[in-house]
Amino acid sequence: MRKEEGIIAVVIIGLALLFTFVLNIQFTGLVVFDQSNQTHFDEGTYVNTTYNGSAIVLNESQTNGKYTSKIFDAGEESSWDSLTWNGSAPSTVTNSLSSATHDGSPVTELDTINASFYSANLTLASLQLNFTGNLENGATLELHAKTNVGSGSVEIQNSSGSVLGSFVVTSDVGENISVELTLDAPLDSVLLVGEGNESTVDFDFASSENPSGISLDFQTRICSDLNCTNSSFEAPADLNDLGLTGQYFQYMALFSGTSSSPSLGSVSVESSLIPIVVTISEPKGTKESASGIPIQFSTDSEATSCHYNVEDTLDGSNPLGNTTLVDCGNSTFDLPDEGAYIFNLYVESPAGVTHETSAFTVDEEDSSSTTSTTTATETDSSVQVPVTSGQSAIQITAEDIGAVSLNSGDSESVQWIVSSTGTGSLSACSVMALGDFASWVSASEDTLNINGGESGTFLFDVLVPEGTAEGSYTLSVSVECAEMTVSKDFTVEVVPFSEATSEGTTGTGFAVGGIGTGGVIIIIVVVVALVTLLLVSRRMRRSGKTLRDVFNSVESKFHR
Repeated sequence: MRKEEGIIAVVIIGLALLFTFVLNIQFTGLVVFDQSNQTHFDEGTYVNTTYNGSAIVLNESQTNGKYTSKIFDAGEESSWDSLTWNGSAPSTVTNSLSSATHDGSPVTELDTINASFYSANLTLASLQLNFTGNLENGATLELHAKTNVGSGSVEIQNSSGSVLGSFVVTSDVGENISVELTLDAPLDSVLLVGEGNESTVDFDFASSENPSGISLDFQTRICSDLNCTNSSFEAPADLNDLGLTGQYFQYMALFSGTSSSPSLGSVSVESSLIPIVVTISEPKGTKESASGIPIQFSTDSEATSCHYNVEDTLDGSNPLGNTTLVDCGNSTFDLPDEGAYIFNLYVESPAGVTHETSAFTVDEEDSSSTTSTTTATETDSSVQVPVTSGQSAIQITAEDIGAVSLNSGDSESVQWIVSSTGTGSLSACSVMALGDFASWVSASEDTLNINGGESGTFLFDVLVPEGTAEGSYTLSVSVECAEMTVSKDFTVEVVPFSEATSEGTTGTGFAVGGIGTGGVIIIIVVVVALVTLLLVSRRMRRSGKTLRDVFNSVESKFHR
């Protein structure tokens, strides 16, 4: 029986690996550190705070306190991306209306909006509002009212006639009104007094909001060692975008509450491995031979694997398909012919795959010839070609730009060949983005000169913003020279992730504890398969059958 179970286990593992390959699942470097119970929080330090069974709160009779987390270790230099928390820290507390009177009579219509309005002639008598507790300085009076007679101007006063605030009612159907009160001392009632000869206002709701005196603020720090020595806490500008880099991370929560305590029930800290930075130094520019073209690049950290391909910019074909670089080292390659090309380099690290490109041309004519194709790239300084004098008219033409298919958030480098078709020369030429989607295009500020009868190859990047809806978008670019300009439109198709023809710059995805989305799926598949295996094995053991018996039974049914 053990032999049959082993065979099934091997089959399951093989299917899981095939599943991973077909769906192109990648493990990511995203890690989420969660704190959601006392065991987690007790790894940190409490000062005037405690865990009450469901959350961290201030100790009884304390108005200020703090909690300092444990030091989180990402295992290596990482990007600390966000801190999210669940709990309570309301900025205001409601102080409800307890009663109201007007001209000595009780008013009962002020508890429900748009139910029944009470018409208050505020010139005849003030409307007194009484609350369940004291109003503090900075409290907000909340009303719902509509105009009736007069200007609708109302003052809010205390019993001594001091003005605490004012408002004007302009709506004849009802409007929400909020007035912040300036108080010298706490009080539990206010008077609404009309301004003008006659002022009648209809009210149907009154309440107030007191400043809570409650706050929960966070400070964070990055540390170079596990003890976080010589590192200070600072308040981040945005908890959702910490923008911190380092191996160790720690946060501190500052509690403040004069009337009650804020609470901190859970915290999640998200970090991710830093994508590897790749710099290509070769191939670039114009090569005089299609053989022995050099590959030279550098990375800022160790890569796990590298491969490349070469794309023909004219027809999009790949004269050189995906090729592995042994030990991610420099190398050389050969091409079958002259032309303009894009070198695509893919470097994989634990953080994902980084894709970088470099444009170059191959011109095997005599290097002393004045006819050449010149390439300007984003990383080069301005490339200038000697300009020869021309006697005839200056002319400029540009090739059409092929459609680009991208996912939302992805980018692609595009090469565009522009020619000086006259005998005159073009100078100081550069790429400019035009139209409604100009922000999608970025190009180097480098310029180049193009002699008459020659061509220049320009490189620019197209980046589809995150969240862009699927569809077809028309973009426009131009090459602007000192003498004249040429422009072209091209189409960017924003497609679902499974359809994009371009490759993203960096592998991403959600992961918990360092296991990517693919890892979670594989684990689920394997667990379900193993449970099925155990059930089948138990049933076969009880029946005394083997896996061979099952296969023979199935085979006999087919032969029938």
